[in-house]
Amino acid sequence: MEGVTGFNDTIKIPWELFIGSTSTYGAIILLSLIVVWVYIVRYGHAAYTDLGPRVISILTCVLVLISVLLLPVDVFMTSYQKYSNGTWREWAADNSTRQQINNSVLYTYYTCYTLLTFAIFILLPFSYFFFE
Repeated sequence: MEGVTGFNDTIKIPWELFIGSTSTYGAIILLSLIVVWVYIVRYGHAAYTDLGPRVISILTCVLVLISVLLLPVDVFMTSYQKYSNGTWREWAADNSTRQQINNSVLYTYYTCYTLLTFAIFILLPFSYFFFE
């Protein structure tokens, strides 16, 4: 079976899963960035035009949206491992393949929530008090 090579070059993940999940999540990130940028530029106060707080606000809002919108990608990647009758697909029959996919999603959750925690508790307060 053709596919994307796993972390240790022994597990094959189908192209459909790799392309479907990465392109979907890439589109989500790009769309989130555009929507948040338009929202903050449009509804931001005209007196506060400093670039620093604006960029930090945009990045933090994008992180929030990315964290929330990771759930549909997680559901897609998990549900794609089984057929509609409940049996495992051929490439997902091995537990190590399923574990690798679940670990990659888990690490993505950890990364998003760690960056979000940093932005909420350190970056945003610093931005607010430094530029105020």
